[in-house]
Amino acid sequence: MRHLAAYVIAAGVLVVFTLLVGVTARAAPLRVVPGPWGVVLAIDFLMLFGYTIAPRREKSS
Repeated sequence: MRHLAAYVIAAGVLVVFTLLVGVTARAAPLRVVPGPWGVVLAIDFLMLFGYTIAPRREKSS
């Protein structure tokens, strides 16, 4: 959940920066950034969901 919140906050900051720049051609690199972030967020979700299905085994001493 923290990763999703961080993604939303970071994407919001990028939107604000895009609006501050004003010129769409100059703001194009800012619009590309959330794509790879979304891939990382999806991979993170799949990993966490995997731990829900098959939790880690406890270490035996």
